[in-house]
Amino acid sequence: MQRVAGDLGFTKMSLYRYVSSKADLVAVMIESAVGDPPDLSRVEGGWRARLTEFTRLLADAWKRRSSDAFTRILDRHGAVFPALVAATSDLGDTPHDNGRRFGLECVLDGLAARIAAASGA
Repeated sequence: MQRVAGDLGFTKMSLYRYVSSKADLVAVMIESAVGDPPDLSRVEGGWRARLTEFTRLLADAWKRRSSDAFTRILDRHGAVFPALVAATSDLGDTPHDNGRRFGLECVLDGLAARIAAASGA
């Protein structure tokens, strides 16, 4: 936090006006680097096609902003999770509750990061 604050021209304690913890700061930084969550509303072919596109778009984002830190940190679910819920909306009354969707997001986000790393990003 000290280094980030210094790089931004702030004191460490002043950062806590904007974020409550280092984890929150990291999440904000990743959301800023990766960008807005994907709009999957026009992807045809059901939930499998939307999840495939979701993963491809995340991999592209990781390729643009690859670093060792990004490949280990998955704490940006607040912005991305609604896109995943929309992507899996046609699962209907199956047992895929939000807890399972959250787990799925972690898996797909990690997969996207690994795809980007494997492609030399």
